[in-house]
Amino acid sequence: MIQEYLQSVLITGNKIKSLDYIKLGILEESGEIAGKVKRFRRGDYKKEGFKENMKKEIGDLTWYLVLYAYKSEQLIADFRPPRNTRIMDNIYRLEALKANLVAAKTQKHEYVTTKSLMGTVSDLAWNFGFTMEDIMKANMQKTQDRLKRNMIRGQGDER
Repeated sequence: MIQEYLQSVLITGNKIKSLDYIKLGILEESGEIAGKVKRFRRGDYKKEGFKENMKKEIGDLTWYLVLYAYKSEQLIADFRPPRNTRIMDNIYRLEALKANLVAAKTQKHEYVTTKSLMGTVSDLAWNFGFTMEDIMKANMQKTQDRLKRNMIRGQGDER
């Protein structure tokens, strides 16, 4: 599944050349995940709507992570199986890891951090009842639909 997903990511992200741009996407998407969790705890979402929102946001973060791994020439074959961890532990881990990615000085540090980010995303997907295959399939559908409608660029969750 990861190879099929990578091909989809490369089609929809083919014009992105800058690793800094991709890192900014990783920062933004992980922040959106934290924001949705915060708003759920505040009572803004019902459980099922929240889970679907999380599926989309985890998919967006996954898209950037896979694109980053490819563009930075990291050979990451797949997402590791999820561990039984708490949602908040994964949110905090995402925040720490994204800071590590930005601060990474060596390719090895970037690789280890990217691999850890991908593992944390797998854990987070599991927290919401999804496999990474579920996440990748849903994200492929969304990005391919946006590509067909020429809506890859722009703002908003529901383009």
